[in-house]
Amino acid sequence: MYVKRVLFVNWGNLPNTEFELGAINLFSGGNGSGKTTAADAIQTVMTAAYDYLYTYNPGQDETTQRGRGGKTVRTLSSYILGCDDGSYARPHVTDGYIGLHFAPTKGESAHPFTALVAARAHLDQAGLRPVARLDALHFYILPDVGLHLEGDLVINEGEGGKRLIPIDQIHDRLRRKYGEDSVEHYDTKKAYLRRLYGILRGRRDSVSEREAMHAARAFSRFMAYKP
Repeated sequence: MYVKRVLFVNWGNLPNTEFELGAINLFSGGNGSGKTTAADAIQTVMTAAYDYLYTYNPGQDETTQRGRGGKTVRTLSSYILGCDDGSYARPHVTDGYIGLHFAPTKGESAHPFTALVAARAHLDQAGLRPVARLDALHFYILPDVGLHLEGDLVINEGEGGKRLIPIDQIHDRLRRKYGEDSVEHYDTKKAYLRRLYGILRGRRDSVSEREAMHAARAFSRFMAYKP
């Protein structure tokens, strides 16, 4: 399996967009161009944002610095709110999505699917510094479905512009469009990861919790690798 399409909605300072990938890809660009932000989005889907599994921005090792030197440690909620060195592009209650559409490689018998993370965050103004807080977090597996940005997560309303589907409405909307059997909703990280790494292996059921955690940890270590 490989990631064929990535979808971003309200993730860091990346534009709301989707882009296609191939079996082998190269992210390149100068500092601040969004390479790490995009990689962190992929890692969020693959690890369910488990604190002991994932490391945002591993190249900077921010999770061990814990904000030393005035830097703001990146978190899932701060990404949703568009944090950049302590300032927030979206300071109000905000919904965000990250989607990965997987496709089988040549000769593989597994079926395509989409993994989707939906989050809501707000900015807590209490204290000396504002802090991004997570309000809700949901996970979806959509077997045999290739989600797209427009029409699935964002609606084009013509002259009225584009409207984001709120995360508390996305489940029913996807079920109406793709059918109940094609939309699996998970409220817990463990259940989602068990299903994610099951379907990645071409299974119609979930793997064990141990297998899922091992696979997610291996992926996180791969992302944090520094040659």
